[in-house]
Amino acid sequence: MQDELLRLMAKFQLCYALDEAGTRWMAPQLLSADRPAHDWPAQGSLVVRWQYDFMPKGLLTRFTVTQHHLIADDAPLWRSGVVLSRDGTQAEVVEDYPRRRIVARVHGADARGLLAIVDDQVQRLNQIFPRLNVQRWLPCPCSECRVKPEAEAFALDKLTKMALRGQDIQCHESGEMVSAADLLRDVLPSALTRAQVLDTDLLFAATGRAARPGLPADERMPPTEALAASPPEVLVSYASGPASNMVVEALDKALREAGIRLLRDRQDVRYKDSIGQFMQRIATSRCVVVVLSKKYFESEYCMTELVGMLKAQDLRERIVPIVLEDADIDRPTTCARYARHWEREAAELDAELKQLRGDNLARLQAKLTEYTEFRRLFDDVSHTLRDMNALTPEEHAATGYAELLAAVRRQLGML
Repeated sequence: MQDELLRLMAKFQLCYALDEAGTRWMAPQLLSADRPAHDWPAQGSLVVRWQYDFMPKGLLTRFTVTQHHLIADDAPLWRSGVVLSRDGTQAEVVEDYPRRRIVARVHGADARGLLAIVDDQVQRLNQIFPRLNVQRWLPCPCSECRVKPEAEAFALDKLTKMALRGQDIQCHESGEMVSAADLLRDVLPSALTRAQVLDTDLLFAATGRAARPGLPADERMPPTEALAASPPEVLVSYASGPASNMVVEALDKALREAGIRLLRDRQDVRYKDSIGQFMQRIATSRCVVVVLSKKYFESEYCMTELVGMLKAQDLRERIVPIVLEDADIDRPTTCARYARHWEREAAELDAELKQLRGDNLARLQAKLTEYTEFRRLFDDVSHTLRDMNALTPEEHAATGYAELLAAVRRQLGML
């Protein structure tokens, strides 16, 4: 049963193959707990810390397995740490279980790029555990902290709020003032989603500096004007199709007339931008209009967004639903068919994976887990949606989307 056991271990991110033939395998949790000696610059690294109220076991093992393609042959690797390499840049990712934290240090020519990859994967792993309370911290770059073994750190949420206000943040150790906007930009710009910060240019405008090199000083926008110039934003989750597209166009017009900007993937995700990051923005956004249809409930992307919103809690408060006729979610038999759809998708993918070796299939194994989760959580999702008095597109159009606009304004704090 060795092949079957290896496939299961690979499926649950416990091991990975060291060669294409699948004759040699690595199980990171069985490595030595001792950190091997390796050189690392004392200063100049970009650092991010994930601090957990409760830290699930095995996070670093899963991380190592998913990112093993970035581990060089001679790279340090131990039970609670790994060093990744990419285009001359290195990242050291270490789990400190007694202190309930993971720390990533990155140095090299593309430090921000590699750190964004590490951050994205750690955030993905965190989302596996519902209601996990974790906060990202960035170290203070002041003159005193810069030379300390462990610098004073700022919570990412607080940095974001300060950056939005165009304010600096004070180091508790040195008393120096640090630009929150500059720290976010220099260390973790991938964290600046529009749901958290209106956009990167606004951050620079809020600090009184040019957003792009060469912008004349007289074209810089004062902080108060910069914040006022950006309208409130709402995201929309929908499956593209004739009926859904027509609703979204009408919705866009109604929101625009009310001074609210509608963000959607077709217009706001540029060529080669990450679709996954946009879906994550939807999952964590304060207000999302959801256009429900048969195609929506059978779409992998849409279900990822919907389940992500459910996991982030307060689903009922954060979504504003519009139900198309073919969604038919009031009928339990229809909801059962949607659940069975994802049960079939999971079974078909599982059958295909059983024909393959388990190595180097972490992404496909993760898809199998997602499909199973769609089926498992569909009952909760459909119950919440059926319990909401959601109007049809025709009913919204008859009132000029008045009730929807009122709900959006309440959720955005505009009323």
